[in-house]
Amino acid sequence: MKPLAIGDSNFKTIVQNGYYIDKTGFIKEIIDNFFGTKLFLRPRRFGKTTNMFMLKEYFDITKKEENINLFNELYIDTLGEEYKKHQGAYPVIFISLKEAKQDTWDIMYGNVKTVIMELYENNKHIREKLEDYQCERYNNILMGKAEYIEYQNALKTLISYLYEYYNQKVIVLIDEYDAPLNKAYLKGFGDQAIGFIQTFLSGALKDNSNVQVGILTGVLQIGQKSIF
Repeated sequence: MKPLAIGDSNFKTIVQNGYYIDKTGFIKEIIDNFFGTKLFLRPRRFGKTTNMFMLKEYFDITKKEENINLFNELYIDTLGEEYKKHQGAYPVIFISLKEAKQDTWDIMYGNVKTVIMELYENNKHIREKLEDYQCERYNNILMGKAEYIEYQNALKTLISYLYEYYNQKVIVLIDEYDAPLNKAYLKGFGDQAIGFIQTFLSGALKDNSNVQVGILTGVLQIGQKSIF
């Protein structure tokens, strides 16, 4: 008997080692509307993070061979080549902001900065195709030496580099986008947080021809217009 995966949000480990309620119809829903930026608001403990991991595992070009059989016998695998051709076909950026809900702006910014540095660490192989000046910018962000404005634009910058490297549009997944914003408003530094997050997200996702689709999850609709 397989164990119940309590407290585990990782789609891959759940499918391989535990019971999984098939929600791969969500992948079909995304492919059927494969453009723009989509915001999904759901209550806590609703499986948002697991679904985001699921999308990453399905679309991620770096996991194509590793995950070739991961979706066997799941609903999405029964839909034929029209959907199968998208598996492992896109560079994917996955960011979770759930740990960025801190009590001061300085700590929150430091946490977000660490998330960005880890993202750059995970994609550092793309530096081999960058121009010298691009590589210098990449390394400065990676090592925590870049200016504030460069971290504000770090997501947009990485998207452009991934597009150049793979010659393929990028899928961007942002889990719990509202976690730092909600905390910032409660602690009285909402303007600082929204100033950073607005540039960070809208600069990367709004009218960006290098993005195939952007997907955000959260609990509260803090104000989509204030973000985009």
